[in-house]
Amino acid sequence: VTHCQDRGDRWEQQVLKEYSIYRLFNLFSDRSFQVRLARITYVDTSEPDDDPLTRLAFIIERDDQMAIRLEGSLVELTQMHPARYESNHAALVSLFQFMVGNTDWSIYQFHNIVPMRAEGPVWFPVPYDFDWAGLVNAPYAEPAEVLPIRNVRERVYRGFCWEGVDYPALYDEFRDQRDAVLGLYDEIPGFDEGTVRDVQRYLEEFYVVLDNDRRRTRAIEDACRTW
Repeated sequence: VTHCQDRGDRWEQQVLKEYSIYRLFNLFSDRSFQVRLARITYVDTSEPDDDPLTRLAFIIERDDQMAIRLEGSLVELTQMHPARYESNHAALVSLFQFMVGNTDWSIYQFHNIVPMRAEGPVWFPVPYDFDWAGLVNAPYAEPAEVLPIRNVRERVYRGFCWEGVDYPALYDEFRDQRDAVLGLYDEIPGFDEGTVRDVQRYLEEFYVVLDNDRRRTRAIEDACRTW
């Protein structure tokens, strides 16, 4: 995954913010893509007089290699009923997407989701491609017209009403990772101070909702989608 345009540091910051979301999800689950930063130098062979361009990018683990690492298998389907997923992991993915402000995904049509199967009848979704997330706030990102939001910075919970989800335990898991979530941005090289402040502020807004019983219930549990 690399920058969109070759001028200015803004585009490199966008890449780093998307990279950070993969790293954030690694904190919550091994059922996630591994990523690695890379510094890439581009040379335009058709313009030998132009100076090379060096930018940060990142490399994503291949689907099949992830499946081997997780001792699972990729699903050769075009869609899947949400009820077939392991409910607690599906709810974790949904709450994570809410945290980073991402609505550009579908758990049943596999849009920016890789469905996998573990041993036995255990199905779980693995998210990827976060450039339309509110945390990234890419200049080209716009919410779908069917959503009740005007820009991607607004959060909408897109999870389904799975039975048996232990919501208190799920919320505690996110609270337990709060310091690691915010501290991650002090570990990733290449971020400028303004980007770090903006991202941490955006994530703190999520925790404000999570720590308010009334707002949390209304925004998450009452907002779950039925099938």
